Amino acid sequence: MSRIDCLVLASLEKNSLSLTGITNKIASNNLEKLPTRIGIHARLKKLNDQGFIVFSWEEGQKVYTITNKGLLEIKKIYKSINKARSMNQNQIKIIATILMLIDHIGFLLEAEPMRIIGRLSFPLFAWVLAQNWKRRKPNSKAKPLITRLLLFGIIAQLPYIILFNKLDFNILISFALVVIIFTEIHKAQANRKIVIMILGLVAAQLWGVSYGWYAVACPLLMINLKGKGSRIWWISWIVTNTIYATTSGYFFQLFAVITPLILGYHNPTKDRKPTAIEKKFFYYFYPIHLAGLAALRAVL
Repeated sequence: MSRIDCLVLASLEKNSLSLTGITNKIASNNLEKLPTRIGIHARLKKLNDQGFIVFSWEEGQKVYTITNKGLLEIKKIYKSINKARSMNQNQIKIIATILMLIDHIGFLLEAEPMRIIGRLSFPLFAWVLAQNWKRRKPNSKAKPLITRLLLFGIIAQLPYIILFNKLDFNILISFALVVIIFTEIHKAQANRKIVIMILGLVAAQLWGVSYGWYAVACPLLMINLKGKGSRIWWISWIVTNTIYATTSGYFFQLFAVITPLILGYHNPTKDRKPTAIEKKFFYYFYPIHLAGLAALRAVL
């Protein structure tokens, strides 16, 4: 079954629609390459011949309805998609944590392959933060999250400085700044959002948070990632990583470009509310693993 056939059947899954209604429904998916009205009409005729849909006339207009056969076909398509996309958000967070640990051990051992693998960690965490932000309740306050990030960021700061021998702020403090920026963007009027984004990028760079302006740009891109990403999104993502790698002189960061390929395995239907242990694990793990590696560095 072609891509257009799948889109047509999906648009009819809940309601009977006219050709115009189907075209508008498909267009609302914000796809990069939309099928033409003529192309959709041709597929409707074929799907009707195959028994996946039927049509009737209502007020002089042809209206299409999905059949039981069509509904079964849609279920098969969804099942195959869900099988290919097998990871939930908590599993991706665990992968990000493991990659971070590999990266930090690689720094301690001066092992470049481990550092290259670790480049995928920060973008994955940025994606998790973006997902949590999008799922927040409309009236929920960001202050508890900001406070928690800052508290554990402060606890982790000393071992972070000892391990990496630099004075910038660790990623928990970077993410606290990101949440503040997200909050201000959310509250701002449309004509001020871009200004706040720019000020956030500048503030991150001037205040010396880990990853600098990239710490803000990465979550901003991740919060706008839909599915496998549009062409414009991928261009923005590649350009952002290229600029950061070039300006920072840390060319390993270019490997972060492939991070969205991992996110392609995310299945939103498998997401669940994290347990209390899962929710708190990373906050405790981050300063503890830094302290352990910092102690090893002192010994070695």
